[in-house]
Amino acid sequence: MTITNKQACITHAGKNFVNELLGMLDGAEGVEATGCGDITWVRNEGEKNSYTILIEAKDGSFNQVRPKCYCVTIGRETVAIERLDGTHTVPSGRYFVIPPNKLVRFAVGKRGQHHVDPIACMGFSMKSKWVEGFVTDYSNLRDAIIAAYLEGEKDIEAKAFVTARKNEWIKQLADNAKAFSKI
Repeated sequence: MTITNKQACITHAGKNFVNELLGMLDGAEGVEATGCGDITWVRNEGEKNSYTILIEAKDGSFNQVRPKCYCVTIGRETVAIERLDGTHTVPSGRYFVIPPNKLVRFAVGKRGQHHVDPIACMGFSMKSKWVEGFVTDYSNLRDAIIAAYLEGEKDIEAKAFVTARKNEWIKQLADNAKAFSKI
């Protein structure tokens, strides 16, 4: 399966990375551009081990990351190389697989990106010290994704926080709609 223009990803480079992930993850599909995730990966490993993992893929930077989606965030580090036809970026071989609960906990108290609330949207560097604990390589990517998902599912407090925050936004939007309808 290949990502189309109607599906997620902001950049061409992002689409290439998502397509690579789709090729390696059996049962994975690209999602419509909803602002939450790029891939759904259905895992059926017996009756008690069946789950659907929502994945957000970032190629080269953690730009416009959305903790509100409570999904596994995968970053692929890239490096710039000079060629005769200009500067190009290529994968470095390092990947970051961040559990959703760790991303939510990191976001609290940070500055938002394109939004005042970092839970809605934030950015951070792949050189940030806190992401070093989530480094893996291509050969371990599948296992790291599953482990990150399972860790996030166990953190009831972080999941509840995100749900409560989303409910606050929904109420605020409804209140704003009422207020604007009176103008």
